[in-house]
Amino acid sequence: MTERQFVLADLTLAAQCWGQGEPVLALHGWMDNSGSFEALAQHWQHGELIALDLPGHGHSEHRQGPYYFVDYLLELYQVVEQLGCAVHLVGHSMGGMLCSAFAGLFPDKVKTLQLIDGLLPISNPPEHAAQTLRAAILSRLKHGRRPGRVYPSLREMAQVRSHNGDFSPQQAMALVRRASILREDGYHWRTDPRLKTTSPLRLTPLQVQSLVAGITCPIAVYLGSEGLYTKDEARRQRELTLLGGIEPTWLEGGHHCHLQQPEALAMHLTKMLTLT
Repeated sequence: MTERQFVLADLTLAAQCWGQGEPVLALHGWMDNSGSFEALAQHWQHGELIALDLPGHGHSEHRQGPYYFVDYLLELYQVVEQLGCAVHLVGHSMGGMLCSAFAGLFPDKVKTLQLIDGLLPISNPPEHAAQTLRAAILSRLKHGRRPGRVYPSLREMAQVRSHNGDFSPQQAMALVRRASILREDGYHWRTDPRLKTTSPLRLTPLQVQSLVAGITCPIAVYLGSEGLYTKDEARRQRELTLLGGIEPTWLEGGHHCHLQQPEALAMHLTKMLTLT
């Protein structure tokens, strides 16, 4: 593994890289980091896997202002520009939502799109605007007053992260190592606590439809058998239809099925990469 930095207009982003060849840019989910792809990297066989720490996550710098979904797309564009060529995109959860939006906006910059238990950007009907904004304001006040917790060990942090996820403390350790920093009084989270605030703005369903209508590259979808889309069949069918009616590949596990089934997922990802 090698570390890499991308110096953007307003902040610097960090990444972990494995392998060599054409770039495969991997985006993690909300409150995760590039360690999310560490287990997958152990089985990587095609191209250079570039796992990015999104702003406020992992070793990347924090934003000066709020965390809006659309700003991630600006930062992603700058990263792709620095890579100097079209890329393969792999995204988990929020990372998948970013990947699908980016592929629709800039189809000439994306060779393939592979989504892991996260498909399209979250949307709200326009009539929910006041409710969404009110919740966001109260959320910022709440999290702005909350002090950060200090931990005596990485093991305890992994136990907490595991409890808040759908994976074991052992599987959480890669995320925790990347998300923690040791100070005199113990271990602290690096992750920007402002990420926990509710977004004041959501795209409408029609706006999401407009975004993804521009996707032209091959798409593959991988869903956890106990993940986000298992119980919400209406959402699953709606989003798969907007992606062209693609049939998903099901992996045993939850929302973080890429942590639970890294070898099987690596095989599927490689198959798509080698077909294009």
